[in-house]
Amino acid sequence: MILPSVRQLSYTTVLIMLSLSYSYLSYVDTVIQDSSQNITVIQNMSDKTALLSRVCESSSSPLHPDHPSLHSPPSGPGVETVLLPGSPPVSVCIPHKVGSHAWGEFSRSLAKLYPDRMEKLQSMDWRSRAAIVKKVVVVRNPMERLVSAYRMIFMDWCDPNKFIRKKWTHICSEKGLAYGAAGNSLVEKVKGKGDESVVSVLSAVYDEYLYGPDRYISRIWYKYHPGLGQKSDSMFKFSFPEFVRFLVNGTEEFADDPYVLTHQGVSYHWAPYWQECPVCSSITRPDYIIHMETLSKDLATLLEDTQLSQHMDLFPHTHSQAGGHSSSLSSSFLSQLSDQQLSQLYGKYRLDHQLFGY
Repeated sequence: MILPSVRQLSYTTVLIMLSLSYSYLSYVDTVIQDSSQNITVIQNMSDKTALLSRVCESSSSPLHPDHPSLHSPPSGPGVETVLLPGSPPVSVCIPHKVGSHAWGEFSRSLAKLYPDRMEKLQSMDWRSRAAIVKKVVVVRNPMERLVSAYRMIFMDWCDPNKFIRKKWTHICSEKGLAYGAAGNSLVEKVKGKGDESVVSVLSAVYDEYLYGPDRYISRIWYKYHPGLGQKSDSMFKFSFPEFVRFLVNGTEEFADDPYVLTHQGVSYHWAPYWQECPVCSSITRPDYIIHMETLSKDLATLLEDTQLSQHMDLFPHTHSQAGGHSSSLSSSFLSQLSDQQLSQLYGKYRLDHQLFGY
């Protein structure tokens, strides 16, 4: 007998399953230590947290235009978090493209040394845990992060030497990248027809798992480069201004394609920090803000305060993208933008700059 609870899977369940299927994109991020670039970063930890608190408090009124963005009740500690079994324990929220892999490795190394502490932390629900941990958010210059995301995804989706191509061999498939109109993917058809049988939903999930990222990239490409019969060796290589165009105007240009607008498997990599980590809530407001530009100093402060300083050497400093760190290349990419494009891009990530002093 089939239990009623498994006869059908909701469309929301499909999206949750799909978001899990894209974990391959959480690859080894660039870790920047004490960058020599001419970037002004607040040095003192108390000054960093004080600035964030001022920005949060300035928008605390429900009438403030930034209130919905910064003060919506959090549904969790952040999109991606790791735990450190310190004394007191630590919860670190790491936005995508800000060294999440390194923090994950560090957390796992510490868990081997303090298994009982980590097991206790992991057994708690996130709200109870938030009441006892020191909360941390990790950030980097927002513009550098966008350059890094562009190089990883939009610069050349089918580059055979990319990390994601080596880890996820079936992306850049002919089927996935074929021209397709809005509404023609299996997951869209399941939603459109209301057919939520187990067979239909699982078929849609598997199809999206195989071809979803390709389909997402393909729809953006053909929107900006209409017409069939293009040369294959020049396709799916977006210019940096095209990437910025998508960031700034994508909501309007893809208003008729909710698949692109709601696709999360790739777009997490340029979501604003305040979307990835709810920094203004009293439950999740960080006690520490770690800037990647001053990683060694900030990390040392955190580990000393949580009695983990003897394990500083366990923090990995691994992987940079081919061609060098994005921090050293940002100017060359940003110089390709007009003043209007730069202004629009800053406007989209204005809160990130204000909250973290960039």
